[in-house]
Amino acid sequence: MRSETAPVARRYWAALVFLLTGTLAGAWHTRATDQGRSDIVAGAVRGVVAPPANALGKASRWVSEQTGWVFHGHGVALDNQRLRQRVAELEGENARLREARIDYDRLRGDLGF
Repeated sequence: MRSETAPVARRYWAALVFLLTGTLAGAWHTRATDQGRSDIVAGAVRGVVAPPANALGKASRWVSEQTGWVFHGHGVALDNQRLRQRVAELEGENARLREARIDYDRLRGDLGF
């Protein structure tokens, strides 16, 4: 009967050791950060995780820049059409203002100002 319960107890023992170790490391980290100090655990985790995370972030941004047009092509086409229409409106307004300026200069010359 003891042999049947021994493997289960060993599994719980390992989980308990990991839980206790994690709790102690977390408490140590919290105490150190509350006192304004950095701790070895955070520095080690940061040192191990940061380089791959930075590399993956850069790769993700590069892929997004290279393939973004695939996913945003329709929206860009609509924006392009809207901007072309706005340019046409502004060119028309610009032409009207130039004509008004010519009329203004002619009238000012006629009046002698």
